[in-house]
Amino acid sequence: MTENDLKAKIAKSPNDPESHHLLGGLLYQKGDFGGALGSFLMALLLKPDNLTFLQNALHVLGMTSGYQLPDPLLNILAQWGDHDEVNIQDMSMVIHNQYGASPLLGTLLNVLEASDDDIETILSSDHFDVFFNDPLLHAVMQKAIIITPLLEICLTKLRRHVLTMSLKRGVSNHAMSQRLDFLTSFACQCFNTEYAYAITEEEQNLLSSLSENADDDNLLKWAIIASYQPLHTVLTKAPVRPSGLSSAYKFLLERQFFNYQDELSRRENIVSLTAVNDDISKKVQQQYEQYPYPRWIRYAKGRPQSFKKFICTRFPDQTDHKIAGGTIDLLIPGCGTGMQICKLASSLSPAKITALDISRTSLAYAMRSVEKNGFKKITFFHGDIIEMGDCDLNFDYIDCTGVLHHLAQPEKGLKNLSHMLRGGGYMRLALYSERGRQDVIAARDYVREQGFDDSAQGVRDFRQALLKLPADHPIFCVSENQDFYSISGLHDLIFNVNENRYSPKELKAMLHQEGLEFLGFDHMNTAVPDQYAAAFPHDPAQRNLENWDAFEKKHPETFGFMYHFWCRKPIIS
Repeated sequence: MTENDLKAKIAKSPNDPESHHLLGGLLYQKGDFGGALGSFLMALLLKPDNLTFLQNALHVLGMTSGYQLPDPLLNILAQWGDHDEVNIQDMSMVIHNQYGASPLLGTLLNVLEASDDDIETILSSDHFDVFFNDPLLHAVMQKAIIITPLLEICLTKLRRHVLTMSLKRGVSNHAMSQRLDFLTSFACQCFNTEYAYAITEEEQNLLSSLSENADDDNLLKWAIIASYQPLHTVLTKAPVRPSGLSSAYKFLLERQFFNYQDELSRRENIVSLTAVNDDISKKVQQQYEQYPYPRWIRYAKGRPQSFKKFICTRFPDQTDHKIAGGTIDLLIPGCGTGMQICKLASSLSPAKITALDISRTSLAYAMRSVEKNGFKKITFFHGDIIEMGDCDLNFDYIDCTGVLHHLAQPEKGLKNLSHMLRGGGYMRLALYSERGRQDVIAARDYVREQGFDDSAQGVRDFRQALLKLPADHPIFCVSENQDFYSISGLHDLIFNVNENRYSPKELKAMLHQEGLEFLGFDHMNTAVPDQYAAAFPHDPAQRNLENWDAFEKKHPETFGFMYHFWCRKPIIS
């Protein structure tokens, strides 16, 4: 059906959710995200138990701004918060829009600027119950990362007040002591951000006092401490989990204590496939030992399909090529903390997956997380891609995203991966764009000029300095990136010890050097293929990287920070 056909059908049957959903899909494909959002949300309102409607609405909610949702829709989203096929991080954009300019939040911020006694009086009332009891806010604080500066400021000030009152009046004798659920969810949020919020020296001193005798099984004290540092750093024994404990508190203890112990035990059993000898590789290794990235909680589970269908759906012309049937061998080099493993393991079946990373800390996190998500037959190796030239492993598909550009010699890394790829095999890569990364380059220069330390505190200091810059400052837009809101994310984005950047012409040269055929880009902006087709109608397959170079020169935002693209290794007869 055409857009006009669907609009006519909806005019006759306005309560048909399928028609609204189909219209949303058409509008999304043409780049009308606002129109798509309205249609997807209407479909969801009419049929709130439909997972596909929810997923598509959330996807667009997560990439648009300027809206506020009515309570019925907020309640529907909150009810889906624990579903394993829902990307809860997209809900953080909903929270951003609900609270980014909220009068209630502005009032709370004013209250938190008052004297301690006045703050206590107002917090003891029910004035802010709608905020403290917001189920969607709780879900996002527990299992995602808040990306709203105003909300972060409020929560930072509230945390400071709670800590101060806990020492001044006693842990159980201040206004927020009656809101254990909120403090628990907030402690989860602080852990998710790796304690990115600002902290004063006075708070550090108060925290030291509060942390004395931390093993006394005081849940309220644990929640307050856990909003400043992980519980595994202060508890000397496994915490007691009494019956009747809320699900949020169980989750807090699992994340901040038991998972750490689990990962610690796994590190010792990781097999090394190669040594790490290169000086840059050693620096990269040290970085990701300290800042494993990303520290994820949930991923949006996929629907399994064969590798052949997976490839041919994306590239229909590949039906003419030999594609591995049955179980495929899949390598994920630079697997990091495991989210990529889970996404591919849930999307491809059957597949024999080998995962490699240079960081044992990242691998331990991945092993625990992947196993918890039900994927047990994954082979994990520690090693450096640069050192894999003589490796005799062979694969049908290699998925290497956001990795090669951190190597001292990305071309050598690609050569080694190509060596392990079977003839007729496919590779998906992601490399930084020189043109699309200009804001990040400026921010990296700013870090050097201002002398911010390469440490967690240095990252915190940079965050606070950036948020104080005027909105038209060249690097202020970095605060709009999700990675800005966690220590490991921002370190990976701005403080990374090594990065290389490219243009489409340079991608062409790299692929040509290894005899790899370029198949196409994955585009976050669905309108780009049509725009390219209008500019270069004589390249219907959209595989001319010279053309893409000219297109990106004119539209430097085309690929965002990074190119995501596919290539294939020919079969040599």
